[in-house]
Amino acid sequence: MDRRKYTEKEIKSNKNRIKQFFTKEGVTVEEVAKQVHSRHPLASPNGDNLSRKLNNGTLKSIEEIEIADALGYDVIWVKRKN
Repeated sequence: MDRRKYTEKEIKSNKNRIKQFFTKEGVTVEEVAKQVHSRHPLASPNGDNLSRKLNNGTLKSIEEIEIADALGYDVIWVKRKN
């Protein structure tokens, strides 16, 4: 199975989108990692690991959902209007 390679622009856009929520909530990457772990004990992110995944574009969808949950958000899929 071939994996799609994301462009630097796509990675940066996703990273910035997620970090906007950190800024909006006034938390650091390290604080988010601790919140994720406290809500999802089987998840074991740390600040460095989370930063690296954001920078490399390797954040899994379940990890994004756990981050959203820790910050009090829901991930909702909405059909695009073309």
